[in-house]
Amino acid sequence: MALSDICYADRARAAGLNVYKVSEADADGNIRTETVNPSNPTFNAYSIAKAYTVLAFGICRDRGLIDTGTHITDVLGKYMTEEMKLTWAGVTMHHLMKHRAGYGPGQNLDIDASDAADWPSRDYLRLALDVNLPFAPGEEYHYTDTAFYLLSRAISEVSGMTTADVLRPSLFDVMDYSEFAWSVCPRGYTMGGTGLYLRTHDLIKLAVLWLRGGDWFGKRIVSEDWVNTTVEQAYEFSKKSEDGRWIGKGGMRGQMLTFCPDLSRAVAWNSYQSKVGFSDMIKE
Repeated sequence: MALSDICYADRARAAGLNVYKVSEADADGNIRTETVNPSNPTFNAYSIAKAYTVLAFGICRDRGLIDTGTHITDVLGKYMTEEMKLTWAGVTMHHLMKHRAGYGPGQNLDIDASDAADWPSRDYLRLALDVNLPFAPGEEYHYTDTAFYLLSRAISEVSGMTTADVLRPSLFDVMDYSEFAWSVCPRGYTMGGTGLYLRTHDLIKLAVLWLRGGDWFGKRIVSEDWVNTTVEQAYEFSKKSEDGRWIGKGGMRGQMLTFCPDLSRAVAWNSYQSKVGFSDMIKE
């Protein structure tokens, strides 16, 4: 199916959605980007940043630095008091990526929805760790950016680099991203769960990479095993369409990155409204 067969930007226009730009691509790396409404060139991907953090984790995993079963106390234990170690005993990287570390409602370092200047400390790691976890590891799902800040800090601890710098040579340079910026905490660590600013034309490249099983035209970015694992475990990438063919990750205010292996097609869009109907855009 050629890119010209369907124009997803036209669907956004027809639905009257407050979408700024739409990119569509195929597994061969052909990308078409159209403007629906005037906008700045780059956008906050919000929670789609989590999918990029998952990729950085996969790169570290492929290098033998960390794995999904690694306990957080084994990686970040030196920053914990003995009481914290007891609290976090049993929590693994898998639990962080599944939002099942034990956090409850409201335990969220959300730099998008709250003013971090009001937080009681500039040490975000301590804010994330010095808590009472109301649930046992794996017991309940509570979506939180805090888990991905911890994941980002774990990536930094095992790699010696920020999460953004893990991806800089491996992804952003090799895959020719035109520009990117990623929000950091006061200590200079990548936030992990949000704050990644990209052009839509570049955002979609992660979905193309997943369509290609982690290979970027002869350059292995991440193992095919990790690509498959992220989909099987729903590490941020989850089923988006009713028939389950479209897999993707969304972000606050209607951002979306999605792909369909059956069609070898990917679509991404940036917007500013509370919800963009997936079925308005994707209706194969």
